[in-house]
Amino acid sequence: MLEMFFEINTKIQPLIEDVGRIVPGTFLKKTEYKRWLVEHKLDDLWSQILKQVKSKRNFIALGFDHDAADSKDSLDYLLNIFYEQKKDKLPSFLFDLLSFYAYQETVNIDVTDLKKDLLAAGYSEKEVLVLDGITIPSKIEEKIEEEQTEEQKVRYLEKIYLAQHEDNSREAIDAYMEWHSAALLYLSNYYTETNPDFSEFKHIDNSGNGYALRHNYKSLYSIYNLLMNGVTKQSISKTTKSNKKTPLVFISHSSKDKSFVDALVNLLDDMGFTKETLFCSSVREYGIPLSDDIFETIRGLFLEHDLYVIFVHSPRFYSSAVSLNEMGAAWVLKSDFCSFLTNDMEYDKMKGVVNNAKISIKVDADDAKGLLNDLYKRLVAIFSLHEMDMNKWERKRDQFLQVVRNLKYENVENLVEENSVDMEYKKLQIAKMKAEAEDRKKAVIRGNIVKGYKGAASNLMIFNAGKVTARNVRVKWLNESDGVIITSDFSEIGELTPQNSRSYALHLTTGHPKTMNLCYFWDDDYANNNQVLESLQL
Repeated sequence: MLEMFFEINTKIQPLIEDVGRIVPGTFLKKTEYKRWLVEHKLDDLWSQILKQVKSKRNFIALGFDHDAADSKDSLDYLLNIFYEQKKDKLPSFLFDLLSFYAYQETVNIDVTDLKKDLLAAGYSEKEVLVLDGITIPSKIEEKIEEEQTEEQKVRYLEKIYLAQHEDNSREAIDAYMEWHSAALLYLSNYYTETNPDFSEFKHIDNSGNGYALRHNYKSLYSIYNLLMNGVTKQSISKTTKSNKKTPLVFISHSSKDKSFVDALVNLLDDMGFTKETLFCSSVREYGIPLSDDIFETIRGLFLEHDLYVIFVHSPRFYSSAVSLNEMGAAWVLKSDFCSFLTNDMEYDKMKGVVNNAKISIKVDADDAKGLLNDLYKRLVAIFSLHEMDMNKWERKRDQFLQVVRNLKYENVENLVEENSVDMEYKKLQIAKMKAEAEDRKKAVIRGNIVKGYKGAASNLMIFNAGKVTARNVRVKWLNESDGVIITSDFSEIGELTPQNSRSYALHLTTGHPKTMNLCYFWDDDYANNNQVLESLQL
């Protein structure tokens, strides 16, 4: 009776080969698999196929696992029988088998090629989508979640929803709500309700049944992908470099001290610094590219690098608003630094936030050589420079000191300070840099009410929209009411990492208030006991 199915249909040969690469014969001879066959009422058919396979085998080899090989051949023929006799059931059979295998063996299964194989065999896109719903073992799922970007997590939840067979099933409804909530949280980091597409996505009525939710998904499909693609473009336009900042020496100085700075750059060049590790605006090969804005360049350097700032203090330095701006930025961003004092500058004339508390080298002082040695050792350690021969270093050091000690300067008592408009602009620049530096240390705790389908619970979502982890997150419900029922305690949330959330089932009864007034408390890298009030529409 089975003889006719022992000729594999060529249309599913690729599928059989790809399944064979996933499921080994050793698994197919396990008791767990045999139990699965019984549960799916396939044990009798499997037994018949296996018997036929063994009867056709015409060799015996010592050390060869014949049972595993026979089982593997039997699976090939079982797949062929499904394709020939129960074609519409084959995708579902694969889904069940591979889900069971993934669970038993704790493996993740890439279904990309399997879907291609089914499409090639004549199945529709909708029929193939079932494979996207293959269960991922919890251990692997946790690992995947850790490795996934926020966008990938949203797309993954979308796939889970699309893989549901029955639109109005509990599983499909829950999958839709989970996808929509995750997508809303993700997109809210990039859009506000001033964007009409985002506003439409946010305020879609999800109170209907599963069929209504499927209609919602189809109506949102275009704007959802438009919004997601917009985020991707924003991300691409930003730096693609690692979040880990690279070290960079930044020389802060007055342009009127260029001769001093030229000598200093030559010394740093001899140490092994390059244009990738040294910035000096007065020296072309280490400065600002042609046509680039000086203030935007400086601002970007402070934000993108771990700067080691070398200040060249002189009477001219304190007459330069740009130099004072740089000094303030270094202080705001807590950059490491040292100071050089020109031969016409004294320690007691140093003012502002950067003073002589750290290495300060007055080039015509007796201790200049020793302090330069200390600075050299520090820079070698920070930038992993190749140490030069000490005799060579001392020669380069002494040459530098000789040049800068002999420099002559004009009297600067009558230098005119830059106009007030320019000064105000530069104050705004440092204020902006300070704000951005502070934002990188802040968590942002907010809430959202995600409406449930008709007759079911909505969800209260507490999420972190900031850039750092929020610790010791607490929530106080200010207008607690019997008309609003939350079965889980959300007063002590604990830790919330960036872009993650906690969800709590919420039931509304007759006479419930129109708003839910919450007060959030948390600690972060910026401050402890942060506090924000928020009123959520019910």
